[in-house]
Amino acid sequence: MDTNSTKTPRTPAQAAASRANGAKSTGPRDTSLSRFNSLKHGYYAKSACLSAEDPAAIQLALDHLIEIHSPTNHHELACLEYIALADVRYRRTLAAEAGALEIALARTRATVDAEFANPSPAVRLAAAEQHLHSHDNHLELIRRQQSRARRDLEAAFRQFLLLRKQSLKKVRSEPENLTLTPEKESPES
Repeated sequence: MDTNSTKTPRTPAQAAASRANGAKSTGPRDTSLSRFNSLKHGYYAKSACLSAEDPAAIQLALDHLIEIHSPTNHHELACLEYIALADVRYRRTLAAEAGALEIALARTRATVDAEFANPSPAVRLAAAEQHLHSHDNHLELIRRQQSRARRDLEAAFRQFLLLRKQSLKKVRSEPENLTLTPEKESPES
């Protein structure tokens, strides 16, 4: 590149064209759908509920957890909320695994039928898994995320149990009979 050369100044028509083009390029007006454009699997989604999922299911899971465990403070409630979200993420990985295997089963059906006279479901599943492992690492990614989601779920539940244990210890350590006796009035002089 020649460092001694100078740029030719832009003409007023070029500057006007650049301004006109720039005014057109302001991005989408409504981002409610375009925010999911780069979404591939949803394991790291900031939104707990993806567009294909029912938000009421998350609330129902949380309501069920609250009913069963009756949180006694904000920290326990926050733990239960995290457990509900971790459960949704874990179930999402289970659904993704089932979907990937269904696709692989469909793709390998003709090959398995041609190779085996009467293939069992186990043979079909083995062929589907082999197909997935030989073509990409999608199933491996799903299973890693599944393990991570399960660990998150278990850790959140352990944290809830620890908080509950601490709450119970605190309640037990307080004296049971806390009756206040009125102070005797002192004679005024």
